[in-house]
Formats: sequence, C-alpha cells, structure tokens
Amino acid sequence: MRRPILLLSPDPDAEERFRQELSVSDIVQAFTPEQGQQLNSQLSPRWLVSTNESCGWALDCIDRTLLDYDRLTGLLNREGFIERLKEHTLLTSMTALLMFSIDRFSNINDTFGLEFGDQLLKALAHRLMDITREQDLIGRLGSDLFAVHIHGLQDEQSVHDLAHRFLNALQEPYEVNGRMVHLSFSIGVATRPPLATPMQQLNAANRARVEAKNRQGRQLVFYKLEMNMETGRQVRLENHLRFALEKGEIEVFYQPQVRAEDGSLYGAEALIRWNHPRMGLIPPQEFVPIAERIGLIQPISLFALDRVLEDARTLCDRGHRLHFSVNLSPVQFHYPELVGEITRRVSARQHPVEMLEIEITESQAIARVDEALDIMNRLRDLGVRLALDDFGTGQSSLAWLSRFPINTLKIDRGFVIQLPDEAAAKVIRAICALAKTLNLQLVAEGVETEDQARFLKDAGVDLLQGYLFGRPMTFQDFLNTCEPADD
Repeated sequence: MRRPILLLSPDPDAEERFRQELSVSDIVQAFTPEQGQQLNSQLSPRWLVSTNESCGWALDCIDRTLLDYDRLTGLLNREGFIERLKEHTLLTSMTALLMFSIDRFSNINDTFGLEFGDQLLKALAHRLMDITREQDLIGRLGSDLFAVHIHGLQDEQSVHDLAHRFLNALQEPYEVNGRMVHLSFSIGVATRPPLATPMQQLNAANRARVEAKNRQGRQLVFYKLEMNMETGRQVRLENHLRFALEKGEIEVFYQPQVRAEDGSLYGAEALIRWNHPRMGLIPPQEFVPIAERIGLIQPISLFALDRVLEDARTLCDRGHRLHFSVNLSPVQFHYPELVGEITRRVSARQHPVEMLEIEITESQAIARVDEALDIMNRLRDLGVRLALDDFGTGQSSLAWLSRFPINTLKIDRGFVIQLPDEAAAKVIRAICALAKTLNLQLVAEGVETEDQARFLKDAGVDLLQGYLFGRPMTFQDFLNTCEPADD
C-alpha cells in the first residue's frame, strides 16, 4: 500500500486545493498539531506538507530524539550528548570522560579537501563505535571534537589503563578513499568522583584536552585541580591584557649581542615584556599566545616595532650605530600588511633599514613554505635583514634552508647550555660549517660562561648573546652600557 501525503493545515479547504494543485489523491489532512502527531505515527506518510500558519507543526510530528544525532557521523551531537550525560547523575560507579580532538585537522582539510576530511571523521566515528561498549556515550561535540563517557570503572588505575588503551586504539591508521592516514590526538580525561556533577566532569575533561593541545598535541592529560587555578589566571590575564597597551604596561627590553672576536657591542635583541602592576613582569611565552587568540598581537607588535625604531634612532643620533633584531610571532609574520607596516615605520623614522633584523623560527618558515618565502623575499627586497631563530630544533631541510633569503642563523640556547658536552659540541660545529658554506652570520644564544664563549668563538660563531654579557634590560639601562658614566 502506498503511503499518503500528510497535510498540516487548519484551513478546511486546504486538502481540496492541494489535491488539485499537486494532482494527487492520497492526501490526508491534520487540522491540529495533536492530530498531526497522531496521524504521522499511524500512517508513516511519504511527505509532510504544511501551510505557512502550520509550519511549526511539522517539528511536533518528528521524533525529537533524531535531533540529538550528528548527521555526518551518526553519533550523538553536542546537545544530545550533554542531555544524556545529565541523565547519568544516578550512576554510583566511577566514570571517565575522555574528550579529544585531532591534531592539525585543519591541515588535513587544507591538503586533501573538505570531503576527504568528512570521510575521515566518519572513519573515526566507526572506530569509536568498535572500541566502546553499547552502554557508553559517544558524541561529536564540534568539528573534530569528540567525547566518550564510560562508567563501571573500579579505581583510578583502571581509568589510566583504559585511557592508554583508548589512545593506542585511536592512533592505529585509518583507511579513507584508498589512502592510509595516521592521526595523533590531544586527549583530556576527567573522572567522577571526585568531580561532583557530569557537567563539571565535561568541563574538566575539556580543560585537560586544551592542556594536551598546548603541549603540541599527541598527549594524554589527566585533569588536576590546579588546572582550574591556571584557567583562572588565564582569564585574568586575558581581561587585563585588553587594556595593558593603553595603560603603558607593555615594554621593550634589550639583551646585548657582542662580537665573538673582540667582545665589542654589536647590537641587541628586542624582547617584549608585560609589566603588570600586581603580577610583575610577565614573559612573552605566557601572554603572546593570549594576544594572538584575542586579536591583540598586531597592535602590540607594531607598538614594539615603533619603540625599537625610536630607541635605535636615539642611539644613532648619539653616534651608536647598532643592529636590532625583532621577533615576530607566527600570527604576526603572516599578517597581510606586515611588509607595508614595516616600510611605513622605517621610512617615518629615517632609520637605516639594514640595521633592522626580523627573527622568525624554523617552524614559521616551513609551516606554509611558499607564503613564507614570498614574505621573506619582500622583506629582503626592502633591505631588512632576516634571521632564522632556534636553529637546530625544527624540521627544516637543507633544501629549504638554501631557498630562504636569510642573513643569520641563531643557534638554539638548548645546545649552548649543554657545553662542554661533546654531542652538543659536534652539533654546534656542524651548524657553524653549514653557516660558513651558506655565507650566513651565526649567533649563539644562552651564553653564560667564559668557557662557552671561548668554544663558540673558536668554532666560528660571529655573535654571542646571553647572561654573560647582559640580561634583558630597559632601554635606559642599555643606553648606559653604550655610554658608561664618567668616573
């Protein structure tokens, strides 16, 4: 028997009008929402058709549990997962909530396309259903954000064992459209008890996941109470940072760079510091990621560049022709107006452009090679010097390095502080030979002892930087090192 069309409308003439306009005879009309629900259940119609005044009735006819599921993967969506999580308040056994996301999932979409990414998410959903029990909750809470809630656990050790088995199972390769794909995940785990409610457990697992992501991914992090304190600090820092620039709390410090050959002053690396009135000096590794996240890195970076150029101009006017290097964060480096902003600021202060050096890290250079090369070439054409920071810790190949229009390599301090360890010495000698072959200036950071300085000089390093020659200091203190007071 052919299923009819169910028409939802309070208009008594609607059925006849629709019958004529649609040229069909198997129409059944419901005049009220309640009647619509009843007829929909009894008849299982082919179509639900409504007029303008009854369009809301259609939702009443649908099984609302269907709205709790993700259309792509078939897993519970965010609303459905949270609703069922709340229903688990009566569970008396220990439960574990694992929240996780795919590391660098956007790179997969960018490389292989959105459709491939969707197929990968489906494959992941099937994997999750294979490695969990029917009574466990599985949800897709966002793009590549998933959660699994498991109950019936005995103790903390069983949670740890389960989480590690879960991670190992997830990291087995996935086959998508004939291609084998290896994924890594950032996973946060929270248990109840000790957490009081399912929602507290959900939030705690997410905090742990964010911590795993902040550790560069491929991590399994268990929630600890201290994370709440850290989250509170992050919120305070974010709120205060929004006003730090206008309150004059952002400062530029300078760490001297000296020539290895004779110890004479060559210049300085400019370092941004946040001088909070109550929390003191906050290092850039803590506040720069926040500034990037809330869109403040651009004004802060331009402020720092302005200050460096002004200070350099002051020194030039006093007869000190010194070089200054400025770090760019990954977000700032790929800012579309970067080259134009630097051009305008250098021109406005009539600063010798060859005395300015922009530092970027290996990871910035290789993340989007073609775009990075374009930016570096435009800066080089402007006359700005370019330095590759933290060299030796990234993944750049010699083929890429030979293409980068850089002037300087900076040896990461991690190698310097290991001296006189022979393994570190061999690495430094190899970097020195490479720099000489490519005709690059070489800077060593983290120099703290005379022995380190002598080794680096003998190895062929051009410039030295570290506590042996001066800690990061205010401009006035740096000026005093250039112009020592008369005895």
